[in-house]
Amino acid sequence: MSEKDLKKHIRKYYIYPALKRRTKLMIFLTGAFWVLMEMIDDLVFYGTGFFAGGLVCYIALVVLGLIFFGYAHIGPAAGMSRETPVQLNGPQYEDVRKKIKRYRRWIVIFPLVIMTLVYIPRYIYDRQQTEAETDTAAPVVYALKAAFEEGCEGVLFDDPKEGYDEYGYRVSAYPDGIDGDPCITVTVGNDGVVNRIFYTVDIDTEDSKEENAKKAQMDITYMNGLLNNADVEVTDEVLLDESILPDVFVSIFLSEEEYGDMSYNGQEHVYVSVWISEYDHGTSYISMSVE
Repeated sequence: MSEKDLKKHIRKYYIYPALKRRTKLMIFLTGAFWVLMEMIDDLVFYGTGFFAGGLVCYIALVVLGLIFFGYAHIGPAAGMSRETPVQLNGPQYEDVRKKIKRYRRWIVIFPLVIMTLVYIPRYIYDRQQTEAETDTAAPVVYALKAAFEEGCEGVLFDDPKEGYDEYGYRVSAYPDGIDGDPCITVTVGNDGVVNRIFYTVDIDTEDSKEENAKKAQMDITYMNGLLNNADVEVTDEVLLDESILPDVFVSIFLSEEEYGDMSYNGQEHVYVSVWISEYDHGTSYISMSVE
């Protein structure tokens, strides 16, 4: 038997069969590592959409592992019907033992390295996308903050430069010189467009419903004017239109003799609710969401 044939013979009957169990471990670890890389893509780098390249890489590695496992399992058994494995001498046995140890290590490491190399460009792309989105959203958030600070005693905002948020950034303002604690909260998407406005106006249950409805409308109109001063882009012009409590909601609110919780969503883009505290000194309010 030539030296080349002997090496093939040793691989077939001694090395490959010894790697079957490690190959099964590799297939399992590759699947677990793929799931981990997908989780990192979603939770750390905020990847959008499904990354097909990662799945293709995972399937290819698993197929290669299964092919090798099948050959290592069937090849020697089929070959023994035609030939008898040679007996290894001392140096040959020691050389085979070292190769098996080295191959076992690389069988696990190799697919993990390949998977990592596939995902690195994906992570770089995701990072570039999030940075571009925060650069787009930040000027809008700052414009709203500046506009609200001109007529509000307190402004709270999520700073895109301090951390990416896939759900957008909120800017909340509390107008100065108005009784109660009216509040406007504006949500800015990562595309730099305002997509939601949330108004909250306190209710004084000691006053009449007519007075509360009138005051709520005045407060909402004032806060809507602050929003328009910011000159920002919105998903729908209805967000910048003069916000008015729906007539149907006002009618239902006034028709009830006692103050109580209620909600209304019978008008497109608008959802209104009333929450009445059950405690004497608790806070009751009307909230209106425009999307």
